[in-house]
Amino acid sequence: LGNLVILSMTTEATGNQVTAMRIARAAGGLGWRAWCLDVRDVKGRGDLAEYLQRERVDGVIGVHAHRAGSLLIGSAVPYCILLGGTDANVFVHDDAKRQVMSDAVKGSRALISFGEGMLSHMRRHLGYTGPAVLMPQSVAPTSPAGAPGGGCLAEGVPAGAAVFVLPCGLRSVKDPSYLVDAFREWHAEDPRVWLLVVGPLLDTDCASRLFRAICGGADPP
Repeated sequence: LGNLVILSMTTEATGNQVTAMRIARAAGGLGWRAWCLDVRDVKGRGDLAEYLQRERVDGVIGVHAHRAGSLLIGSAVPYCILLGGTDANVFVHDDAKRQVMSDAVKGSRALISFGEGMLSHMRRHLGYTGPAVLMPQSVAPTSPAGAPGGGCLAEGVPAGAAVFVLPCGLRSVKDPSYLVDAFREWHAEDPRVWLLVVGPLLDTDCASRLFRAICGGADPP
């Protein structure tokens, strides 16, 4: 089908990286030659244009209307924009960034959104009336080599438990400690309910808050 670039932040263990890789895998399965390009490796619109021409890129999917969109404005290569949570919850309230996002989406072939609510919200704020595609968030679980099938998900979690798994890197912007009190109350009412947080430690302060919340305010062991 051609060459497709997914333009995104690709910081390890973040939603942007997972989403970009998910799109690249899906596109590859459809016959595209797809790969990810980190926005931090692009110096500006001119640099991106040269890269796309040099690599004979036929299309771009930009993850984030501001971070990727700011580089795609005026692109000669067709592109689509995948809306990000930061776009909808933070950048849309900044006049300058909202204008950049508006210019970016109006030049895109289509918007991609994780849900109808985010799409409606951004259509209204960015004045976008063009086509859009819904792409619900999902994960593709895999079993590490040698991992036993079934059994407990983690030490101390009993068989038959109702386990809510939160995959996330431990960092302030995705601070999972806010969930702990709610799940503690729920677990007290129904001992089958557990919260399992899975992910790498990216921010020591965030990890400390999470451990203190789990330990009821005591310092982590």
